[in-house]
Amino acid sequence: MLKDIMKKLLFITILTSIFTLSWGQCASQCPIFTPGMTITQVNPGSPPFGEDVTKVIDGNSNTKYLNFNRTNTGFIVNTGKNTTAVRMDLTTANDEPSRDPIDYQIQGSNNGTSWTTIASGNISCNSNRFLTRSFNFTNNTSYSWYRITFTSVCNLSFANSMQVAEVQLYSNSVTPSVTISRSSNNVCQGTNITFTTTPTNGGTPTYQWRRNGSNVVGATGSSWISNNINNNDVITCVMTSNAPCITTSNVTSNSLTMGVTSKVTPSVSILGNPSVVRKNTVTLQALPVNGGGAPTYKWYKNNVLKSTSNPWTDSANVAGTDTIRVVMRTSQSCITIDSAIANYNITVLSLTDVDVFQTLDKIHFSFVKNADDVVSIYEFNEKTGKSRLMTTTTDLNVVLEHTSKYYLVVSDGYSRYFGPFSIVAEEPRRTLSIKQLLGQVVD
Repeated sequence: MLKDIMKKLLFITILTSIFTLSWGQCASQCPIFTPGMTITQVNPGSPPFGEDVTKVIDGNSNTKYLNFNRTNTGFIVNTGKNTTAVRMDLTTANDEPSRDPIDYQIQGSNNGTSWTTIASGNISCNSNRFLTRSFNFTNNTSYSWYRITFTSVCNLSFANSMQVAEVQLYSNSVTPSVTISRSSNNVCQGTNITFTTTPTNGGTPTYQWRRNGSNVVGATGSSWISNNINNNDVITCVMTSNAPCITTSNVTSNSLTMGVTSKVTPSVSILGNPSVVRKNTVTLQALPVNGGGAPTYKWYKNNVLKSTSNPWTDSANVAGTDTIRVVMRTSQSCITIDSAIANYNITVLSLTDVDVFQTLDKIHFSFVKNADDVVSIYEFNEKTGKSRLMTTTTDLNVVLEHTSKYYLVVSDGYSRYFGPFSIVAEEPRRTLSIKQLLGQVVD
């Protein structure tokens, strides 16, 4: 009685150990074969009804695959997916230990015709039924077809067939990951940027792009193109993997912090003297804003291109008003427009100042002007509104007879009235009385 109890306890302990080992392996490994996969016999042997080759991967150890050919038997499974087998589990069938396989060979293929041996080894004979044993091996290559062959059985002279309840291959579980890259960075706002994924263990994955932690609507492809990226935006991507034997399905990529420069608008202004005396020079300086490191310039004077330098020095040869325009083309890249225009008017004077003063019966004129500028001096009658030319001269100082209360000085680009001045006392007129006017002379 005690012996029976001890045997039962030992049996339970063995089962517990086997269960614990299997659970630990399954936690990091995944089965490759599933019922319904395409499976064919190696060296077909007309198995009895209900013991055909599909029973070897039906997930039920109470069924079995039996082959009457006994030697060089086995099966081929088209898994329809790429997996890397690293372990085989084999479960003995319900009866007749002599029919158990005595060795194995595992081969892989990716076309179903060319085969590579992955592992081989012996299987010790054991009378225990429904016994599952594991065979680990090293393999780093993925295959979609697997062929498992048993060359012989435990007692070839006694057994009439080869039989096995279940065979399963396992692959190590893998962790999906995804890395994202960008076509460019540190760009001008509005530039198209392409973001691309590089998945690992993704299977046929799906994607969701994110900006600053929020999903981008419609951005669910393996790449994403956007021209609406702002400076310091953080781009990530969440990949959902459907690869077999993965530790998790959803993973988040590395993050990309974007450098984006906002567009600026170039402008230009002109610094210079708004008036200049004729035959003098004028210097104009273009003052750019957002012109970049090497802007270019075109200076126009009265719509005629005159210079491409900055500053620009010109000679004022003709009195009047010159219309100046400068076109500045920026060398900066991140801009709303590539050129800016500034306009400027310069008055060219031939006579800049006149000093006029009276001494008794003389009127004196002193001019600040170029030596060859011609000045005309008129006397002006304020009652009639008429002028009379007194002299035309290039002299800097002129003295004339004082004849009028007002004088008009005219030169190229200059015109000014001076006065009133007092004039020399006229000789008194004789006054007639009323009686004289009536013909009555008064002594």
